[in-house]
Amino acid sequence: MTSRPNLMKSLGADVVVGYDRDELMKVVSERTEYGVDAAIDVIGDTVPMALDAIRPGGTVVAFGVLGKSPMVQVDIRRFYLRHARLVGIHNATRTYLREVIDFMVSRGVRPFISRVATVRDAPALHELMESRGVVGKVVMRHEWD
Repeated sequence: MTSRPNLMKSLGADVVVGYDRDELMKVVSERTEYGVDAAIDVIGDTVPMALDAIRPGGTVVAFGVLGKSPMVQVDIRRFYLRHARLVGIHNATRTYLREVIDFMVSRGVRPFISRVATVRDAPALHELMESRGVVGKVVMRHEWD
């Protein structure tokens, strides 16, 4: 089985960092002067770490809750003193999705599909995703018998 970092690099990632805050901050400080422009949190409980990684005026984008809890604590002063933005995205309009798909196609970006399963497997797959046991996307098929 391929490790996550090797898989991410094979898909085009320049740098792969795990969930460790110290490791992330070391990479951010080595590769940027003031922090990253944007940090995307797809887990839900890493917003504080994402906030640490952005530059003044940067943006944290949050969507998805795969962590153990949808609740996080953040000192609000960390946002306004750094002129940071927190953007939450749940569902998008058809126009927005079309724009994202067109962008992906034009750049040759393809999702990594790690597993194809049926809807009957949904509970087990949700548990696997919540434990961070999935790399990439899971496609669920509906079987109409």
